[in-house]
Amino acid sequence: MAIKLFQLASTSSSISDTNYFTTVTASTPIAVNASATWSAARWSTGSGATLTGFATPGVDGKYQMFINGVLQQSTNVTVVTDSSVHFVNNGTATYTIASGTPITLTLGKLGSTGRVAVP
Repeated sequence: MAIKLFQLASTSSSISDTNYFTTVTASTPIAVNASATWSAARWSTGSGATLTGFATPGVDGKYQMFINGVLQQSTNVTVVTDSSVHFVNNGTATYTIASGTPITLTLGKLGSTGRVAVP
């Protein structure tokens, strides 16, 4: 039998998430210390609706990017809520996001209190 060391519990009234999806249509190389910008119109919601902007995370939210199912470091992605997503290359070599690659952008938000308690 496993011992329960601690339990995380949200003190907020709700936890919500918003997902946006796209598939790369043309390979996108990103040079060192450069970025690529994709407008909100390239993304869609789970229901297939095209976007004009992204939801604002507020103080209790966080964006996470998954490229081909792999979570990306937060320093590699910047979301401009009213217009676009910037892919940033802070590395030492050019990288390419290949054509056909699925990308998911997820915004997770706690409810009104925005706290997590460790009882």
